[in-house]
Amino acid sequence: MDIQNSLSFLAGITNLALGFVVWSRGRKNTLNALYSLVALSVASWCFSVIPFRSAVDPAASLLWSKILYISPISIVTSFLFFNFTFLCQERSSRFSYLLPLAPALGILGLTLWPEMVIQAVLHTSSGEKQIVFGPAYPIYFIFIIAYFCWSFIILSKEYFNASGIGRMQIRYVFFGTFISANLGMITNLILPTLGIFSLNWLGQILTIIMSSFIAYAIVRYRLLDIKIILKRTLVYSMLLIITFSVYVFMILFSQNTLGDKSEPTFRMFLSALLVAVGFEPLKRFFQRATDRIFFKGEYDQKLLLSRLSTMMRNTINLEKLCKDLTYTLMTKLTAKKMAILLVEEESPFVIIGAQEGFNEPTLALSSNNPLIEYFNIQGIQKELLVYNEIAKQSEEDPSDRDLTVLIREMEKLSVTLVGPIYIKGRLTGLFFLDDKRSEDIYTEDEFSMLEIIFSQAGTSIENARLYKRVQEQMEELKKNQSEQLMQSAKLASVGELAVSVAHEINNPLTGILGFTSLLLSEMPPDDPRTKDLKVIESEALRSRQIVRNLLDFSRSHGSKKEPIDINGVIRNTLTLIQYQAKTSNINIVEKFAKDLPLVQADADQLKQVFINLIKNAFDAMPKGGMLTIETTTLPEKPLMLNGTSLHESPSEEMVMIQFKDSGMGIHPDHLQNIFDPFFTTKGRQMGTGLGLSISYNIIEKHGGRMEVESELGKGSNFMIKLPALSHQGSRNV
Repeated sequence: MDIQNSLSFLAGITNLALGFVVWSRGRKNTLNALYSLVALSVASWCFSVIPFRSAVDPAASLLWSKILYISPISIVTSFLFFNFTFLCQERSSRFSYLLPLAPALGILGLTLWPEMVIQAVLHTSSGEKQIVFGPAYPIYFIFIIAYFCWSFIILSKEYFNASGIGRMQIRYVFFGTFISANLGMITNLILPTLGIFSLNWLGQILTIIMSSFIAYAIVRYRLLDIKIILKRTLVYSMLLIITFSVYVFMILFSQNTLGDKSEPTFRMFLSALLVAVGFEPLKRFFQRATDRIFFKGEYDQKLLLSRLSTMMRNTINLEKLCKDLTYTLMTKLTAKKMAILLVEEESPFVIIGAQEGFNEPTLALSSNNPLIEYFNIQGIQKELLVYNEIAKQSEEDPSDRDLTVLIREMEKLSVTLVGPIYIKGRLTGLFFLDDKRSEDIYTEDEFSMLEIIFSQAGTSIENARLYKRVQEQMEELKKNQSEQLMQSAKLASVGELAVSVAHEINNPLTGILGFTSLLLSEMPPDDPRTKDLKVIESEALRSRQIVRNLLDFSRSHGSKKEPIDINGVIRNTLTLIQYQAKTSNINIVEKFAKDLPLVQADADQLKQVFINLIKNAFDAMPKGGMLTIETTTLPEKPLMLNGTSLHESPSEEMVMIQFKDSGMGIHPDHLQNIFDPFFTTKGRQMGTGLGLSISYNIIEKHGGRMEVESELGKGSNFMIKLPALSHQGSRNV
């Protein structure tokens, strides 16, 4: 096999391999099937020239010459069909395909008919074969040129009408086929007409150009699974050609310089050595050349994934995370626009995370936007929405209104790609991408990369969002603390003023009591004024007791636990709030148990707890109501470990104090936070949110528990349980 036949064989293998790869990657796709037919036709043309050039018998030469000229009929016809499909001409009906098929079948019949297109094949003394054409050859000639021209006219027309992605696709198909087709027609159609047959093998070699360009256009048409294989096919095809050329060159060189004296083994060794030394450098060179010519603008996706992954792990600021993610992806993908929108569960609108390239200063989407509703289906994680794909689906099924709505929304936003951001199956955001500035489309690898990035971004965004909420809560807490400290200082001032007033009131009360006692001692018992003086004395004594309680409560002293009577402490506390209860139209019902055990406690601290609970009950009944204060004795169930009581006695007696109001009740969502510091539902002007928290801590320090039961609209019941004095020593475990 000479070098021409070898190169033709390599060209045939290249076309056949590309056709098979494209077909196997999309067997049900019409475009793939048509390209495979084009590649198969080109491969048969490349293979048929080998037996034609090698045949010795005139009859065999005639047979292979006809096969050689039948293949171009299949090439131009399948290429025309391919253009119809590649350009998505919906207007192309069955008639559009039958119209070019009829002449092709006619030309095929003429070629097979004896002596119509090819009459004979002459063997010259130089070994060259010359074809004698028949009377129908001009028709064949015009047919081949006409079909190629038809395809190029369609491509040219569509090229100037198209824009963006379509324009780029047509450009690759047009230039690839235009170069190889014109060179092929010159060497295999025009020159043979002029009687020059020495270059009838060159057109087959040049088909590699056409196959590569068309395969590249198919790759960019969203059939991207073959991209890596296409790269390798191009690279290794060129390597094979170079390797074979080196081997042939070494054979010719050794024959011309050494003659027949050179050993075949030596020639093979020298050729293998040169190939081995130059293989890797040539491979790298062809890979760079292929990437630069056919896949320019490509980037290292693994490196990008690694960098973004590190960035997302280390960034806890939500705004910075979204901006960095948007900028990096927009730069690497060369997108015209990109935005990240965050979905808030309790918000009627989608919050903008970051955006670049949009004319609107801020994108605004409602939570019931069709794009959000499409992705936000419980338990279902959907893939990316690609405008070209859903537009094509909508054309195939115009009755699908859901697709029409999605297309309209994407057109309104001027984006070609919408993807979801999920976290634990819940939609937490969307990302939008527009076309690339290069007018190319996104590849399968890029779709996969985006899905990987935003699956991790969901977790990072959620973490950053939680961090932002904690920051906001901390700022709010600091603000509340500042206001509450001011309120506490104000209350402290009021308290000091109240103590000062109490001292001032105590002095005239002493005088009133003194003069009342003096008058009563000087009056006879039957004097009618005696009754009035006794009322004055009684009320003055009550007022003095209230003043003393107020002074005792406000006086700063250390914790002092002693045996106390809970009923007495409560009665003492009630004297301080009787006036407020009367003016607030609140009826206080006392249900105190008799023979209530004593408790070891600080009376002043318990009085503070009781006042807090009573004031909260008053606040819960702004229109008046009933407050029931009840004390009871109850046994506490013993703590058990492996069936053994942890207490010295089987049960421990407890004193329980209940404050039941008929107020508005507490919302169930607030019950778990009711004892937290600074938690209040009254508003900043009504309280600090510390009363219940302080009360809870006081009861805990006394070895007791505080619990609450509440129902909206029916009131609340605060329960305090304290260990009775008789069993307090048994609490030590």
